[in-house]
Amino acid sequence: MSVQKKKPNISAFSFGALHRPVVEQTTHPCYISVMELYAEASIFIQAPIEKVWQVLTDNSYTNQWVSSYQPAYKSLESEWKLHDRVEWKDAKGIAHVDGRVTQIDSPTKLHFSVHDMSGAYDDVQSDDDGITYYLSVEDKGTRLTVKHGHFGKVPSNGERLRNITLQSWESALASIKQLAEADNK
Repeated sequence: MSVQKKKPNISAFSFGALHRPVVEQTTHPCYISVMELYAEASIFIQAPIEKVWQVLTDNSYTNQWVSSYQPAYKSLESEWKLHDRVEWKDAKGIAHVDGRVTQIDSPTKLHFSVHDMSGAYDDVQSDDDGITYYLSVEDKGTRLTVKHGHFGKVPSNGERLRNITLQSWESALASIKQLAEADNK
């Protein structure tokens, strides 16, 4: 019996969304294929990388832009240190989404897990899923890229949730840009 070789990963970007089939290598002649779905959005900000990092990690700023991501959220709170809790709260201070900071490389990368506290997706969420901010110096400013997902694990409506999330991040990035550039003048 021959073993099927691992097929190569194939990547394609469309409308800011990453689609990539993941192929697991096994000793069985069959292979498992799961579609990874991420929302990915990017924006150029005319501000130093340190300023953009501050807008992303200082609660006085996050609380100004988080409602442009999701109007029901009024605060995004954390100490933004490794393993610290991250909470998305409503106007009453009730957390609806939480997670943990799992990777931090100030001021270029921040990753935190995201867990919907409704319990609707408990069986498909892991600390590897979540939100990653990538920052890089570009020309006279900063390139901010946000990668959010993995929506391929969400039963039946992952692609729809990914598209909604992409729209949310596009709105939030505009607010983040406005805050960072206003303070930079």
